[in-house]
Amino acid sequence: MELGLELERMNQGISFPAKLKFGVSGCLRCCGESYTRDIGVMGTTRGWTVLFGGNSGRRPSLGTVIAEDLSRGDALDLVKRLLEY
Repeated sequence: MELGLELERMNQGISFPAKLKFGVSGCLRCCGESYTRDIGVMGTTRGWTVLFGGNSGRRPSLGTVIAEDLSRGDALDLVKRLLEY
């Protein structure tokens, strides 16, 4: 929950060209739908996994794993960099 709130605070007030959906989960079963969101952050026992580019619309697709086993700070920094790009 804390990481999700931090992501929301970090991106509040920033306008993007389209609606942006985040999925944050501490479950490998994708309970937070991290794989099917634009940006997904999934917690594991070894750290955070960041996923990018998922879609649950007409053409569902799983997000691409960008990095695994990141610290909390590294995961937040990576999400920020991906959104800036």
